[in-house]
Amino acid sequence: MSMLSIFRGLIVGTPVLMLLATLGICFRLMNKANP
Repeated sequence: MSMLSIFRGLIVGTPVLMLLATLGICFRLMNKANP
């Protein structure tokens, strides 16, 4: 793989991982609020 494709993968993947993490945290908090 070239450096450019790796760099592009990081730029695309980081926001997706952050969004998934945020959704996971919200889901966990909602589950704690409604046992």
